[in-house]
Amino acid sequence: MNSLENIKGMAAVANDITPDNNPIVSLEDRMVQSYATNAVDFSDRRNEILAKIANPRISTDELAQLQKELGEYNFDVSLISALTKKVTGAVETCLRA
Repeated sequence: MNSLENIKGMAAVANDITPDNNPIVSLEDRMVQSYATNAVDFSDRRNEILAKIANPRISTDELAQLQKELGEYNFDVSLISALTKKVTGAVETCLRA
């Protein structure tokens, strides 16, 4: 999966602020839902990468593709980590005010 596509997907979710059946959703609930969704996605991607690595007959082209996928996975995890720290800092600032 392309990192740019992941960011566009996250942006689409973030930009969708239309009310649903329950218009009042706590920030904590949104965070937990987002975390759960991302945790499952990252776990699936990690397992796919590990399954490919376990193949003893992997070709050099497949290794190059695997290296690209691993780099994208690393970038995505780092991005989520940085965004989580930023959001946590913003919430802490709001709570102190």
